[in-house]
Amino acid sequence: MVQLELLSPVHIGDGERLTGFDFVKEGPYLKVYFFDRVIQVIEREPRNLREKIFISIKTKSTERSFLESLFRDDPHLKSKIEPVYTVRINGKPQSLQIESFIKSMYKPYIPGSEIKGAIRHLFLVGVLMEDEELRKELIEALQKGHIKDAEEILEKNVFYPRNVQKRNAQQDLFKAFVVSDSEPIDPSHLQVEVPELVGSDEKIYPCEALKEGTVVNFREYIDQKILPHFSNFGSYRFLDYIKPENFYKKLKEFSQKFYGDLLDEEIKFFKRKGKHQTVLHLENIKKRLNDGILLRLGKHEGYLSTTVMLLVKREDPKLFEKVFRQTQSKVRNEVNKTRRITQDGKTFGWALLKV
Repeated sequence: MVQLELLSPVHIGDGERLTGFDFVKEGPYLKVYFFDRVIQVIEREPRNLREKIFISIKTKSTERSFLESLFRDDPHLKSKIEPVYTVRINGKPQSLQIESFIKSMYKPYIPGSEIKGAIRHLFLVGVLMEDEELRKELIEALQKGHIKDAEEILEKNVFYPRNVQKRNAQQDLFKAFVVSDSEPIDPSHLQVEVPELVGSDEKIYPCEALKEGTVVNFREYIDQKILPHFSNFGSYRFLDYIKPENFYKKLKEFSQKFYGDLLDEEIKFFKRKGKHQTVLHLENIKKRLNDGILLRLGKHEGYLSTTVMLLVKREDPKLFEKVFRQTQSKVRNEVNKTRRITQDGKTFGWALLKV
């Protein structure tokens, strides 16, 4: 088993939103029932009572706080069903829709694909920082305006054999890296966050997030049965890096360099914005760089965390600005000016992998 310690709130969505049909708000708490479970209870009621409740549902179907209204009018129904879980609300939501965290059997978990994707991205930016020739190819492609080509060149050079014409998933180096979903997490580790968009007045939906300090377990390994087969595909630039004796050592080096630089960049941004609480939060995360492999997971990570553009910004600021404006739909006068934080000044998505 491998551990992942969350150093800030993390939201990994399932593409759905909780609405007034699913929860009841009581003071600073959200009691989540899920409407399908409420319907199951109603179906077990005597026919006359069931019909009365369904008539009530039809008359209330347009109300924003639907479940609250239903329970208020039918107290006996509320007494027959317990909430699946109760979470604290950090802030004052302006919306009655809340982006839900991915769950299985009503319990949150972190998908293995999310963890593997974060590690894969760290590996990519790490070798890019290390390999001058690779950075030069990327910069040249971006200067010519070939943004998609630049991404493809980078993927091919890092994860696939040299001179490959067409990518085949079987040839991907990370095919050898296997990651399970995390173990189910008790819903008591969830909290509703009301994100603030620093640098903009735009409103964003509240979201369920795992709390800072949550520790999750999952399985991962390098499949050593697969490794020998890569030699059949040709020569790889970074095959040695994926070998078990090197892999985590390289990841830790990459984490210290890339996320060390990224944290410096973010600290500068929030200092300019006068967000001293957030600066302290990020400085505390930076102090943990030597404790494991720092990763960034889930939604609200930010543009510089999810791309290689921090490296472009360092090498050619004008090129960074040009590419940013071409790839982002809502660009204002100041490039890369917004960040998302919680009501108590924490950024999202930081996690520490302990091997």
